[in-house]
Amino acid sequence: MKQQTQCITICQQSKNNKQSNREYQVNSLNEITYLLSKTKIEIQYTDDNKIIYSQDEVILREEQNLDNLHIPEIFINIEQVRYLQWEGEYSQNQKKIGKWFNKWNGEALEEVGGYYQNGEKKGLWKEIFKNYWSQAQVLEIGEYVDNQKIGIWKYQYHEKTIGGGSYNRKGQKNGKWIDLSDEFWDHSQVTNNQWIGGGSYDEGGSGIKIGKWVELSERFTNSSKITFIGEYKKDKKVGKWDIFLRELEMQNYRGNEFIVVVDSMKKKVMRLRLEYGLNNARIIEKHQRLFIMEFINLVIGLEDGIYIFVVSRQVYSSQITYIGQYENGKKIGRWDIVDMGSNVGGGSYDDEWNGIKLGRWIELSNNFGNGIKQSKITYAGDYKYGKKIGRWDIKHDGKDIGGGSYDERGDEIKIGRWVELSNTYGNGIKQSKITYTGKYKQGKKVGRWNIQNNGKDMQKRNQQIFSGGGSYNEEGYEIKIGRWVELWKLFYMYQQVIWDGEYNYGKKVGRWDLLYKEKSYEQFQKIGGGFYDERNNADKIGNWIELSDNFSDMSQLTYNGEYKNGKKCGRWEIYYRKQGKYQQIGGGHYNNEGNQGTKNGKWAEVKDEFSDWNQYICKGEYQNGKKIGTWEDEDIGEDFKHIEII
Repeated sequence: MKQQTQCITICQQSKNNKQSNREYQVNSLNEITYLLSKTKIEIQYTDDNKIIYSQDEVILREEQNLDNLHIPEIFINIEQVRYLQWEGEYSQNQKKIGKWFNKWNGEALEEVGGYYQNGEKKGLWKEIFKNYWSQAQVLEIGEYVDNQKIGIWKYQYHEKTIGGGSYNRKGQKNGKWIDLSDEFWDHSQVTNNQWIGGGSYDEGGSGIKIGKWVELSERFTNSSKITFIGEYKKDKKVGKWDIFLRELEMQNYRGNEFIVVVDSMKKKVMRLRLEYGLNNARIIEKHQRLFIMEFINLVIGLEDGIYIFVVSRQVYSSQITYIGQYENGKKIGRWDIVDMGSNVGGGSYDDEWNGIKLGRWIELSNNFGNGIKQSKITYAGDYKYGKKIGRWDIKHDGKDIGGGSYDERGDEIKIGRWVELSNTYGNGIKQSKITYTGKYKQGKKVGRWNIQNNGKDMQKRNQQIFSGGGSYNEEGYEIKIGRWVELWKLFYMYQQVIWDGEYNYGKKVGRWDLLYKEKSYEQFQKIGGGFYDERNNADKIGNWIELSDNFSDMSQLTYNGEYKNGKKCGRWEIYYRKQGKYQQIGGGHYNNEGNQGTKNGKWAEVKDEFSDWNQYICKGEYQNGKKIGTWEDEDIGEDFKHIEII
């Protein structure tokens, strides 16, 4: 609910500012640690009624806001920002009418959607779960009457019903329910059906917790099972509460022919005591993170596609503890932050029960302790009445790596020169160390901003060095102008891809090249790209070579084809690049007319997990963007023998 409230506030504020930028947090999966965490994105509302979503200077999504009567759709995770689309018709008075359906990464979700009448949902709907993404493909199925859910609704996961219940005529949940947690995904399948926690609400229908409860931590997963046990009285925690941590249960982690087995452990890590009536306690809050990484030291190839993997294991752990005092439910006085017994941060709250930070603080980054080579990034500076002021330094393992200044008025507005970190700085096996250096003017980026990796320039071509980055206009609207060299997506050891092209008042124009290198010491080489229309909303036009979403040194897939008015059309081909050589392994056609940009006819596609070690494609048929009939998987093998291109 916090995310929804935050987004609504942002959207409402945008109506009062023709050109405005806001930060917003969404869920994101760390591909190395396999943990969900919050990541910041920026939402820009332009004076021509566009909404632009970006992260680390990379545009994730750009769309025209046609529905000025309603608040724009709320995205819960980073994949929704990138891939989720709605298609349908508006009436002349800008209300949704007729059939509406969802697309995911350009493809229609099978039978997902329903009908609008004068802007209200009607009849049977199959819609995506609010936290839907590639590893949480949950659907909600039921009926709408006058835009309210009514009667039986079911949760469907991998074509199986896993929960649900009934809504009354007011659109309120009623009777017995099996609910899903807000963070439900493949590795955290939490419902209120399988008992791992829970408790009772009062019978008055006011949603007030009473009696004994077992609650889950916000980061509860299959491999990090933290629970809180205690009592509620009129929706308030009272008495003794215990926190239990079962660090890792006995599990098998399977992948590429090797198995990791971790011994089970159960440890009571802390007691928290709140004396009812006094409501005053010293508290310790503990968060446990433990990572296991299998390093492949040797690969021995045998006949018939069998491999032997020789591996070694390293275990990394981080145990963050917050120690301090509560009074009347508010933090007061000094609070310390401790990691594995060492003090790594902290500061003071006011003593007037307001829970406001004061004076000098050292805070941890959202990813502190994440990763195989742990990211230990801290922010050090001063608070005044709960707002950051003056100089704030960013440190990594105690060394200065960035920072800048906030205004002294307490508005938390950035001013002057800043060195900022990417959202993934220091996170992963071979840590990405991307920084952005430039100037702020009243909280807006202006002038030249440089992008560097580990303090080095991003691009070298023809013995000339061009620093990554580019320029913003000086008027303070944070609009990109002129030539830019910017990151394609996540930039790290195995995914070194950049964009090189021109901006005209915030819009990409002309030729944009995709450049890639496999080794850090190599020069960037052109691997893809295409043209943006200089006259019509910066749409892609003509021939393009695009990279797969999972492009890396172990999965070098490109898609070659044509754009017309910003939509794919005609024949598109899929190429696989290994050791510098390209081989066509798939492809198919997009509609040229009517439902433009949708797949049609026979297609050969790569599986999502396609890589040098897993070379599977699937073949079948599309009809106006929807898969029909039988689809067959095919292992094309290392030497691409017997590939039949459709």
